[in-house]
Amino acid sequence: MISVLENSSSIRNFLFDLDFQLNSTDNDNTIDGYIEICFPLAKYLQTLHWIYMAAIIIVGLVGNFLSFLVLLISELKLRSSSYYLAALAASDFGFNLILLFKIVSFNEILNLFNVEGFCQFFTYSSSVCAFLSVWLTVGFTTERFIAVRYPLQRQYICTVSRAKSIVYGIIGVALVTQIHIFWMAGLTNEDGKWPECDLKPYYIQIGNIINWIDTIVTLLIPMFLILIMNISIAKVVFRSHNWRSPHERTVQAGRISFHHVGSQSSNSTRNSEPEYSSTLTRLTSEDFSLRRHRQARTSSLQVQHNINKMLLLISSVFVALNLPSYVLRLVFFFGYWNDNVVESFWCAHQLSMLLYYTNFSINFLLYAFYGKSFRACLYKMFRDLYSKLWFHVVV
Repeated sequence: MISVLENSSSIRNFLFDLDFQLNSTDNDNTIDGYIEICFPLAKYLQTLHWIYMAAIIIVGLVGNFLSFLVLLISELKLRSSSYYLAALAASDFGFNLILLFKIVSFNEILNLFNVEGFCQFFTYSSSVCAFLSVWLTVGFTTERFIAVRYPLQRQYICTVSRAKSIVYGIIGVALVTQIHIFWMAGLTNEDGKWPECDLKPYYIQIGNIINWIDTIVTLLIPMFLILIMNISIAKVVFRSHNWRSPHERTVQAGRISFHHVGSQSSNSTRNSEPEYSSTLTRLTSEDFSLRRHRQARTSSLQVQHNINKMLLLISSVFVALNLPSYVLRLVFFFGYWNDNVVESFWCAHQLSMLLYYTNFSINFLLYAFYGKSFRACLYKMFRDLYSKLWFHVVV
């Protein structure tokens, strides 16, 4: 799992610490050499790195907090998918908070990250949040897959109570599977300058094994599942316009049939006004009931269609932002690089990590721009809050 601190010391030292060392006052000649070799890309990253990191952390903290509230206190809480997204917002908020602590620590503003106890807690928490980010995405993608492929079973399988149980289960697995970090992580002093939070040297071999297992469990399996299910969901979403045409034809046929029957009744019962009125009233009532049923069904299908599109977008963006860093991790694991390409590898890593961190902050923007129901509920929440504040001020 790519988190604030990698399990393997060699991986962390080469890949995951460089993006913070880049702006450190004690950079060695190697980092300066990388900057010169991949100039102007690295120079540009060096200038905008902290500005971008600060921006995504602020957006992540504020956006995930608002998302959590809207998903759980508005009418959206009636949807089972909202509980996956609310848990995802909470875990993304936690990851951004830990990332903030690491940034201020490496800039020597408040160096809590490299303090015994805080080191283990932050490392463990970031790994749990990263694990949750992956498997909660798998969770709501699986729910949408079931809803799309087995629509008749959706109301029995995709329930709020079942969603809560699955979310609690994923959280429990995350808390248990990352517990080893508490004794494997700690303060090390390999460079002889000052202690840093890292993998303890005598756990390097075990850490490598855990990394392989972790790569399979949190990279290969979930990515494969998400891609396969997204392809299936996308087929339904992109063909969704087909369900409108039969319905429109049915409604139109119903209207023609009604007028035809009404016309026949009018011609054959000219001298029987009460009977004609009774027939017309009955047909009008049946037609109204049928139209109301069809409108309700159409509205339900439209809601499900919008949910499908929204969750498909979220999981697709998740894959797009995570895949580059995961690919580079596999490249490093399998050793498909050498000294001749290490500089380019480092430059690519800088970009991939910025994308990876963006994943923990972007969901709120996706909800706000592409989720009509979310925008309406967010507006209502602010409006109600403003009304309450105004009432207290006036009183």
